[in-house]
Amino acid sequence: MTDWRDVASDASRRLAEVGLDIAAPFPSRLVGELASRPVLAGRLGLVIGNTRALWPHLARALEREPALRAAPHPVDRYCEERIGVVLDEAPAAHDVIWAHTPPPDAYPVQALAEAAGLCDIAPCRLAVHARFGPWLALRAVAVLDVPGPAEPSAPAGVCASCSAPCRAPFELARAAPGSPESRWRLWLAVRDACPVGREHRYPERQLRYHYTKDRSLLAGG
Repeated sequence: MTDWRDVASDASRRLAEVGLDIAAPFPSRLVGELASRPVLAGRLGLVIGNTRALWPHLARALEREPALRAAPHPVDRYCEERIGVVLDEAPAAHDVIWAHTPPPDAYPVQALAEAAGLCDIAPCRLAVHARFGPWLALRAVAVLDVPGPAEPSAPAGVCASCSAPCRAPFELARAAPGSPESRWRLWLAVRDACPVGREHRYPERQLRYHYTKDRSLLAGG
């Protein structure tokens, strides 16, 4: 019988090699508990995401792959392709829920990440990791058909004792007029208010693209 720890460790290592350096295991039953979605209980789940580590890998791929540069959503496509390759080579069938799936089929990936013990959801509604703080992006939830852990990891426990300095800039950004893109510096201030993980803040191009989706930022890494 395949041990889920080995499967999760190998997948985590291979995902990190392409810049997707977050892969947290959890019991698959959480997928159905958080939203009415059929899923096999007792299987291995993985919440997959990235930190600032994604950007240099993405930049190199954009230089080499014209189809990726031309894609309407190149970051989403990069993540789909790289995650797909890793999971296809895992020793088990799998199903994937993409974090970028729009409504009405969107899945509460943040809530799943919190239930899995990967992060807390802050008062400003950002996912906050114990090491990386708010400087992470959730990309997918995968369920692999191997026996998985019986229980999720312990809660991240980041926000419970925090004075919530993110709350005031969040209310300011939410109340400001204009589109989210035009208010991106206000939303950035929400992330910057978090005292956790400041050394993992995104580099400038990644940060600006994260908020504005300005494709010119993809040129030149």
